[in-house]
Order: sequence, then C-alpha cells, then structure tokens
Amino acid sequence: DYAKAKSALNEAQKIGVSPKYNALCLFWLGEIAYKEGDYANAIGYYDYYLRRAPKSEREYKMALYNLGYAYFTTKDMAKSQKAFEGFVWLYKAADRYRADAFNRLGDAQYSQRKYADAVKSYEGAVALGTAEQDYAKYQRAISLGLAGKTTAKIGALRQMQGENCGDYNDDAAYELGRTYVSLGRYADGA
Repeated sequence: DYAKAKSALNEAQKIGVSPKYNALCLFWLGEIAYKEGDYANAIGYYDYYLRRAPKSEREYKMALYNLGYAYFTTKDMAKSQKAFEGFVWLYKAADRYRADAFNRLGDAQYSQRKYADAVKSYEGAVALGTAEQDYAKYQRAISLGLAGKTTAKIGALRQMQGENCGDYNDDAAYELGRTYVSLGRYADGA
C-alpha cells in the first residue's frame, strides 16, 4: 500500500528520530516514487538521500543503481552514466546487479556516441559471466564497429557464432552478414 507507506515514511521523517532513519525514509520514498513511475520525485529523493547517507550503507549503492535507471528512463544519459559509474565503483559483488549496471553504463555511453567507453563497459559485463553477458557481447561488437574497429567487430560476431548467446545468436549472424556486405565481401555476407 504505497499511499500508507508514503504517509508513514513522511511522518517518521518529520519526527526525526535519527539521521540514519531520516535518510532511509528518503530512500524508500524514492523507491515508491520510482515504482509509481514518478521519476522526477524519485530522482529528487535519491539525490537527497545520497547527500545525507554514508557510502557504506547497502541502500547507498542501490540508490545509485536506481538513480541511474531513473535518469535512463527519462533519457538523461549523462546523469545516468554518472550514477551507474558510481554504482559499479562502490558495488563489487560479481552478480547480476553489477553486470546489469555495466550494461546500462555501456548503453548510456553508446547513446552519447562514446563507443570506446561503451566497449569497456560491455566488457565489464561479459567478464562477470552472468546471463547479462549475451547482450553485452552483442552490444560490444556493435560498438566496436561504430568505433571504426571493423576487424574486431567481425571477430567478436564470429566468436558469438561459436557460443550459445541465446537470442543474440541470430542478431549476431545478421549483423555479421551486413558487415561483410558493407565491406564488399558479398560471398562472406551470404
């Protein structure tokens, strides 16, 4: 019940029992705003929380992650990039959160035409070996091509052909064919 939760969190914050719990109220108000699709308020709550909370708290890391998504959703890629950079710097667990954050960081960089940076971020996701690596491998290959590294792009796409990359195998095969055709290597493209 988000309405009751917001009321209770706002009341707890007004009472002000301790700085820690006041800050946590902001985090959870940000979570509710995000879940309700109110990204402007979510961003405000997360920003305010991050200014008040210690970096050692788990919620601090998750606020950066969620802030990255809030900015990503509102298409503010520069701020999304900054939030995801903060998250991967602080959050060291080799799990799906970190892999996903590397992918979104790469996407934010990609959208800003920072292809070399995007390649590095996607490589970070691949290195973790989670399910998110398939997307990262494909996006890495595309970014390599856009960075002018066509030979590396071809190598990355060919490597995907020898692996089980789920839904991205077909995409990789198609992109490999397109790349060969763009180079005038029609037989390879076929």
